[in-house]
Amino acid sequence: MLMVLAARSATLDAGSVALAICRYWSDAGRRSLFIDADLNGTSLADRFNEAMRADCSPALRGMPSLVVSGEPLRLDTVARHSYTVAGASDNMWLLFAPLNKTGARHTAGWLGERSGDVLRLSAERQVVVSSSLQRRDPHLHPLLGDAPAVVVLAAAETNKQVAELRALCRDSGLADVDARRRLLVVDGPSTFGDEQLLSETGLEVVGRIPAIADEKVLRVLVERKPAGSPRRRAFARRLTVLANDLDSLLSSEPPVATPITGRDQRSPRDGFGPFAHALASASAARERWEHGAA
Repeated sequence: MLMVLAARSATLDAGSVALAICRYWSDAGRRSLFIDADLNGTSLADRFNEAMRADCSPALRGMPSLVVSGEPLRLDTVARHSYTVAGASDNMWLLFAPLNKTGARHTAGWLGERSGDVLRLSAERQVVVSSSLQRRDPHLHPLLGDAPAVVVLAAAETNKQVAELRALCRDSGLADVDARRRLLVVDGPSTFGDEQLLSETGLEVVGRIPAIADEKVLRVLVERKPAGSPRRRAFARRLTVLANDLDSLLSSEPPVATPITGRDQRSPRDGFGPFAHALASASAARERWEHGAA
């Protein structure tokens, strides 16, 4: 299980970056489950729909529908409440959060209470949970302690931003997590070196990616061969390296002892329209993303 958390200073959205990582893994044949656990309510599903020409509704299929169903957090029930991504076969499942803050905090708390179940899901699929890094909050704190890796997206351009990140790590409880599992992705430019940031924040730098517009991050889900500005191409290259490094890190973790049983053979619903399917079909004939981004 991987947690991707955005600090207050981040310009990139944790959910969008986590989705892009999952898409890279699906292209490499890895099965993933993306869980949107934003504590403040999120427009990620709407932004995803716009970028992908999709029609995903969290109330119909997502974290809200899963919680309301009263069903246990198992692979078969998750399948019934997830969407898939066009062109990703059955490799990538999506669970979006509610739009409103009250509902988002309720579903995040529900997820945190089932941290052990989330870990067991990761025996079958690589689970990626995205949210924001906040001062000690009870909703997702159990997941912080259990996740094999916690990645923080944060800007580190100024002394003030680095100091605020250090304080946030302390106040959120992240400083209590095993140091080997606390990772930092530097969002945007920074003159601070990796060792200096580790010393200042307690987070090991696992990547540095340029900040680009959110809709361009989400377009990575469709465009296997990124075009556009040098910044956008640099983002794709560095995200490819980041996704590969995280995959290697998580693959080295020992498997969860308790197996998941009762897997449902039905696939999640594909919430995409004809245009997205056409884009995905065209993309499938191109070079793999990492080759095109090199």
